[in-house]
Amino acid sequence: MSIDAIQKYYAQYDEWGRLETPAGRLEMRRCLRTLHAHLAPHSRVLDLGGGPGRYTIELARRGHQMTLVDLSDKHVRRARRELSEHDLWERVDAVEQGDARAVDALDADSFDAVVAFGPFYHLIDPDDRRRAAAEVARLLRPGGLAFVQYLPAASGFVRLIDRAAEWPEQLDSDTIDRALEEHIYQNPSDAGFQEGCYAETSDIDALFDSVGVERIDAVSVRGIAAGREDKLERIRDESPLLYEKMVELIEATSRRPEVIAMGQIALWVGRQRTVH
Repeated sequence: MSIDAIQKYYAQYDEWGRLETPAGRLEMRRCLRTLHAHLAPHSRVLDLGGGPGRYTIELARRGHQMTLVDLSDKHVRRARRELSEHDLWERVDAVEQGDARAVDALDADSFDAVVAFGPFYHLIDPDDRRRAAAEVARLLRPGGLAFVQYLPAASGFVRLIDRAAEWPEQLDSDTIDRALEEHIYQNPSDAGFQEGCYAETSDIDALFDSVGVERIDAVSVRGIAAGREDKLERIRDESPLLYEKMVELIEATSRRPEVIAMGQIALWVGRQRTVH
């Protein structure tokens, strides 16, 4: 993982605004639904790679006690500002800059849940992924929950077509071959998303099983609405009742393997085994 490349990317990217797009709004609704379904009330939660704090804010509003760690200084500063503006600091223990592979400032067995919605699709080196997974396991209390977003491989391959059509400078023949063979995307240009890891659900299972965290759920975040989020919002505006039925349909199909594969972003939920 190139820390400089990631920081440079997020320095020029509006991560806060991403979740205000039709796709981002659906993502937040679906992720918060999954979090709410699994989290016990008043949980102590680490938002690892939490960006500018959108999920920290929403979970704090719901009564959870939050800590946010992110690699980007820009995001940490924005998160602190937003928490002040929303008057939520009493629900937040700390907002700090840090690396998901080694969160040395935080004690072991400190959290009821770790939310990792960014790190595991940036970590292209297998050793880095193992280190980050081990950190999640270290920080969780026995029986604690891990919520991990990942980029399904099939969706990653589809995204290569989008890049070829819209930003052809962001891939070349070697980029495509490596994505197919190693499930790694590395951008040969300085513009846009720099590097990412594509994964199968079984890859995430194996990674976290090796550190004592076993899967209890896996869902597609955008599901069958992936790429159609603007149409979904049009349905919402024209027929709220039909919109709610569409959301039910998205949820009902979200655990199908083929939907996870093609749904752009997936969310894996694991539980720390009580015996390390």
